[in-house]
Amino acid sequence: MRGQIFAFIGRAFHHTEHAGEEVLSEIIERCQRLWEWRLSKAQAASSIKAYVQELASFGWWFRGESCPPEWGLQQLETVLTLVERIDLSYAVIERLAKLVEQNPSQVMKCLERLVKGDTMMWTTAIWQQAVQPMLTYALRQEASETRRRANAIISILALQGMTNFLDLLP
Repeated sequence: MRGQIFAFIGRAFHHTEHAGEEVLSEIIERCQRLWEWRLSKAQAASSIKAYVQELASFGWWFRGESCPPEWGLQQLETVLTLVERIDLSYAVIERLAKLVEQNPSQVMKCLERLVKGDTMMWTTAIWQQAVQPMLTYALRQEASETRRRANAIISILALQGMTNFLDLLP
């Protein structure tokens, strides 16, 4: 049930945005506080198992513009660290592609965790189209950690048979 609440919030925000309307900042802030409270409960729990669905449902919210970028990336990284998966991963990847220029380091951290945890999404064309430009951008960054993560992601994908990403390497 708890997982459905955050999925519902994400869908409601998405439908509001899709209708050309703006989600009120007060509503976003309340939902952020609710999310942070639930996340803190999950982090304090003796077992994360009871919270997997609830935390993974954050993907429904993260996909939309109503999810503040910096805050959303922090939450996504935490979720992927705790439960190693996210709902709506293809839409999460599309949002990460939009955010890579603002925060390439954190986007690569999230992408690396997604690649390690969600192998089902690798075969979708949307995923491949979004990931290639992200990796290309990351490989051009001065920050060595960002480049290292991009190389690691390419290696993981190549080991899983997606050798087309090897063409991105110099």
